[in-house]
Amino acid sequence: MFISIRGTNGAGKTTLVRKLQQAATKIKIGMVTGRKRPAWEVYQLPSGKVFATLGHYDSECGGCDTINKVDDAYGYAQRIFDRGGVDAVISEGMIISKDVKRIVNAKNPYIVYINIPIEDCYEGVKQRRLKKGEIEKAEIPPKSLADNLKGIDSAVRRLKGKVNVIEVNRDEAFTKILNLIENN
Repeated sequence: MFISIRGTNGAGKTTLVRKLQQAATKIKIGMVTGRKRPAWEVYQLPSGKVFATLGHYDSECGGCDTINKVDDAYGYAQRIFDRGGVDAVISEGMIISKDVKRIVNAKNPYIVYINIPIEDCYEGVKQRRLKKGEIEKAEIPPKSLADNLKGIDSAVRRLKGKVNVIEVNRDEAFTKILNLIENN
């Protein structure tokens, strides 16, 4: 199963994956030539189910935002599936949030779309930037965030009927994804 977590900047995608990682035990990392950090990390839940997360989470913005190309992210996912032993691969990040073509061809794809008010996303980005010490960048143009949200909404709408789409708020997302992995 391939789970693509989608939402605009500040929706809570990275925070959600970190919470999933904390609920599990890291059992291996995937290193790739030319990368200093892992291309993926593999975790085991107490139930024995195993999932991998694409990218690394050593920086404030983790996941696929630590991978330079969309094609690389999907290539890493395929390598993980080819090796076997993983029940789910989880991806998140702005780099893949608008993708439509590749997700349709992924293994048993699910979109988990974190749909929250744009004001909450704006506040999430502001807090993240302040935490990083980027005071001058803390205020982002609302139009930029709104444009990202429109693009992601459009991609999710086009995918409905082609892949499994689950729309959630921040509070529901963790339980929904955990249930997907556990019941796969």
